[in-house]
Amino acid sequence: MKLKTLGYAFGAGVVAFLLVGVAVTELYAQQTEFSVFLGIPAGLIAAVVAVLAVLLGLADGSTRGRRRAVAGVAVFGVTFVGGMALAATVLAVPVLVSMLVSAGVSLTAAVVAALLAGLSFDGGASVDDRVG
Repeated sequence: MKLKTLGYAFGAGVVAFLLVGVAVTELYAQQTEFSVFLGIPAGLIAAVVAVLAVLLGLADGSTRGRRRAVAGVAVFGVTFVGGMALAATVLAVPVLVSMLVSAGVSLTAAVVAALLAGLSFDGGASVDDRVG
């Protein structure tokens, strides 16, 4: 397993945790006094599912379509977290603006990564197998 794969899995897990955790917390904020105690476990479950999906999707022998999808999800996660961190710390823009800009940039990066993953992966064959 490569370090890049672990980085993709970590990024996807962080984004899943944040998105699901905040969504569940805000959804139950009016009905439950401590809705964060519902959001944290839901976010953790989503993070574990996202990490496992990325790790299994980038395993050796996986199909080209699976690698494309996982590359898109993983790159979205990493660029979203990086964009939010950059916007919050360096640029000091409002949260909503940074979320929208990060989502747009991340979506574009995910589409490009999925297209490039389809070109670079050939069903698990290495470059040496295709050339020689």
